[in-house]
Amino acid sequence: RDKLVKVDDPDFEKKYVVYSNQTELTTELLSPKFIQQLSLHSDKLGSTIFFSIRNGYVHIAYNDSTDHFVIDHNQAVEELTEKFYQDITKMYDVINELKNFIQMNIISIVSR
Repeated sequence: RDKLVKVDDPDFEKKYVVYSNQTELTTELLSPKFIQQLSLHSDKLGSTIFFSIRNGYVHIAYNDSTDHFVIDHNQAVEELTEKFYQDITKMYDVINELKNFIQMNIISIVSR
């Protein structure tokens, strides 16, 4: 069963609750550098970034406060297509940035 992992950072613990079945590895991952980088990315997105690592997969979630799939029936198909393309491009850029963050701050440590 997963155990609660405590971090000596009260601001971090206000936003995040960390459980792990590998507490030593998790404590190593949650370095001050990691916490700082996660906070910077969260601030940049304007959303807390949530993630989970299970069975070798990293799951990421964030809230960008955008209703991506609402269709305005007063818009032409070309306008809707352009908006959809812009939304997808923005999400791709964010996910790519988060992927790089995960690779630098988690994958590189776990792979050692």
